[in-house]
Amino acid sequence: MKIKINSLWNSPIGTNQDFDLSPTEIELFEDKKATFSGKISLTKLEDSVLGKISGEATTDIPCDRCLTEITLNSPISLGIEFTPKATDEENVWPIDKHWQIDLTEPIRQEAVASLPSPLLCSEACKGLCQSCGKNLNDNTCECGKVDYEVSNKIDLPH
Repeated sequence: MKIKINSLWNSPIGTNQDFDLSPTEIELFEDKKATFSGKISLTKLEDSVLGKISGEATTDIPCDRCLTEITLNSPISLGIEFTPKATDEENVWPIDKHWQIDLTEPIRQEAVASLPSPLLCSEACKGLCQSCGKNLNDNTCECGKVDYEVSNKIDLPH
């Protein structure tokens, strides 16, 4: 998700430019993707460009207890700075030699950080039978080996 900013860079300090960010797929983890759409407002500073990103990342991801796919819509709001100078500062990202900024990694990091922990389909999720693997939200397990008191209290680490 790259934006060319050479015209903004050559503008006076304080110049603003807004861009709509059409839906774009970003990889959150290995084999797990999200779709991000939103907007960015860029402001030219003396030696950098300040960006304000807002939007939403949508992903289908399994519930931590029962593994049912759930759709999460995570609001994204992020302020970042871009500079052509090499830096190790947090929230400062490079402007490449073609005067483009790449929003993919900062948006990916914010989308991952916004995921709730644990990821649950509902607070009342009963999880899976620890013996036969049946989803206890769908109906009761008939293997006779599940302790429903224990399965209702399964709590994954945060």
